[in-house]
This record gives sequence, structure tokens and C-alpha cells, in this order.
Amino acid sequence: MTPMRDSVYLGHLGPIPLYVHWTALMMVYMAYTWSMNGANFDPERFLVVLTVLIISIVLHELGHGLTARALGAYGVTITLWAFGGLCSSIKDNLPRREILIIAAGPLVSFALAGIGYFGLHWVAENHNSWLWADDGGKSLLFNFLVITYSVNWLLGLFNSLPIYPLDGGQVVYNLLLVTTRRQLLARQISLTLAVVGALAYLLYSIHQHGDTFDNSTMYLAALLGWLLFNAFQYLR
Repeated sequence: MTPMRDSVYLGHLGPIPLYVHWTALMMVYMAYTWSMNGANFDPERFLVVLTVLIISIVLHELGHGLTARALGAYGVTITLWAFGGLCSSIKDNLPRREILIIAAGPLVSFALAGIGYFGLHWVAENHNSWLWADDGGKSLLFNFLVITYSVNWLLGLFNSLPIYPLDGGQVVYNLLLVTTRRQLLARQISLTLAVVGALAYLLYSIHQHGDTFDNSTMYLAALLGWLLFNAFQYLR
């Protein structure tokens, strides 16, 4: 997908323009499925999940974008779409620089997960009453911190998988280019890891869901299928 095509300009994040593609509506569905509390829909939790998800994806891509600009890239843009975010830029694609640019995204996600995790523990120790609502349930702050941790931990881990073109897969590919200096070998190894990794992750997810193919597993299968399609397009 071309990042700018059929996308709507939302504004600038500092020096970087932000766009949204109509397929980003899929994130609303993702937030809906993640906000289900058993069989019940929780509107407050849904809004928190959707807000945290969008902010987390934008900041993840902003990590890529700002690092790319610092290393000499230009024409940097961020686009929100069905499977999260996409940071595009014009750069020299030197492997050592690519590794730094690519790694910046997951590092931001893990940093945000740390803020959520340690923030929750700090509030629990110093202002425990802030974590509870008047009716005895969990407060909005509690939900925000917990969801900030869980969403960003998941984003960081998933993007670190060695499945091209996820961040982890791109880091592996560029590391292979640096160490072997053989592009064909780097492509072959990266493609093999992408296929094996995607299948293993899908089977693991199905097993975690009781060997059933529910809506979240279907979404994951579609995402992994799109990733493998791109891996074959670039690496074959």
C-alpha cells in the first residue's frame, strides 16, 4: 500500500506529517475485541483501549521517524492503517543505519510499557486510593496504566519477532547484510525465518485460544498472511 494514497492528512507531529487510511477503522474493531470483559462489552474500557492503542502506535512510528530524520532521511511520513502504523521515508538504506531506525520503534513501545508498569506500582504505593472508583471497582487511571503496559508490551514483542517486514525481521535481514555481505543469502535466511516464525506464532495463538479459530485469531492470521505476502514480494 502506498502510504499517502487514499489517506487523509491529520496534522504534523513536530516535523513529521501524520495521515490516516480508511482501513485504520480496523483498529476500532481491535479495541472492541480487546475491551470485552467475558461476554460483556465495557464502553469505558473500550475507549481507554482505543485511545492507548492509537497513541501507542503513533509513538512507535514516531520513534522510527525521528530516528530516521536524525540519521539523514527526508520525506518522513506516518500513516495509520488496518494493521497499525507505517513510517515511510527516503533514505540511503545503509544496513547499520537501518538497524538503528528499525530498533527505535520497539524501544519506544517497551519504554511505554515500562511507564505503565512502574507507574501503576508507584501509584499503588503512594496514592492507592486513585486506583479505585467510588463503586469499589477499578478506576479509569488503573485501567489506563494497565492497558498502557499490556498494549505496548504486546506491540514491542510482536514487532520484535523475526518475521519480515516486522521490525525484528528487518533487523535480522540488515544484520545478515552486515555480517555476511551476501544479499541473496540474507534474503533466503530472512524469508525462511519469516515463514517458520509466522506459522509457529499462529499455531501458538490457536493453542492459547483453546485450539479454536475465533475472531482475534482470524485477524492475526490475516495480519501474518499480509506480512508473508510482503516478505515474498521483497525477499524471494
